[in-house]
Parts: sequence; structure tokens; C-alpha cells
Amino acid sequence: MTAPLEGVLVVSVEQAIAAPFASRQLADLGARVLKIERPGSGDFARDYDTAVAGTAFGQVTESALRHASSTIAHHDASAIVPSIPNPCLVVCGEHDEETPLSYSEALAEALPRGELAVIRGAGHLSSIEHPESFNEIVRNFLA
Repeated sequence: MTAPLEGVLVVSVEQAIAAPFASRQLADLGARVLKIERPGSGDFARDYDTAVAGTAFGQVTESALRHASSTIAHHDASAIVPSIPNPCLVVCGEHDEETPLSYSEALAEALPRGELAVIRGAGHLSSIEHPESFNEIVRNFLA
């Protein structure tokens, strides 16, 4: 049986809790999720699971963990971004202070078939702050 998102590549510039949760959901549906973190500092929430005594890690499904493990050796994947042939959607909040708009603009520009969508009035958790806008953007991209 083919997963609904099999063959879809998600390039994720994410950190903290909400975005990795969304990426986990996409991975569970068959998408290949490539996480790109800030050079040097990476994801500030990398040690979060230790802080909550392992409860966050327990929420990760086997397929998401398998995928995440396959990308660890290639922590800084920015060099391969220009070679990604698939259409890619970069979604960000207009007022995101954790992953500034300039990062998303640079990523979308580096992707040969990148498309940038900015959710007006949203911050870092744009998919939670404005779910209707986020869902519409993703639906239009996948149509």
C-alpha cells in the first residue's frame, strides 16, 4: 500500500515543538522530511527531551525516528538545497523571530523550484496561529 505523501520531499527549517510535530505527521504519511538547522547552534530545543525526562521523545513514531536518524550524519544540508529538483514550499510567519523571514527567503531562493509563502500577522508558530491560512497555502501548493 502506498502512503499518501510517498514521493514528496519536505525541506524543513524548523525548531522547537510545533514544527517538528507537523514534520512527524508528514513523515508518518510517507513524506521524506529533510530538516535544516542553523549552522553552529542548530535547534535550540535539541536538549528539550532531557529537560522533560524523556516524555517528548516518547511521542515520536518509529517512521519519523527512522527518517530523523537517516539525516543525522548530514546535519548541515544547505549544500544540497540547490540540487533538490522537486517543487518545494517554504512557509513562514511574517513576524517569526526564531526563524527570520530572511532565512525563509534565502531557502526559497536557493531551491530551484522553491516557492515562498508568508503568513501575514503570524509569528514562529504560523500553522498554529493561523491554521486556516496555513492549510489553504498547503492545499494550493499540493493541488
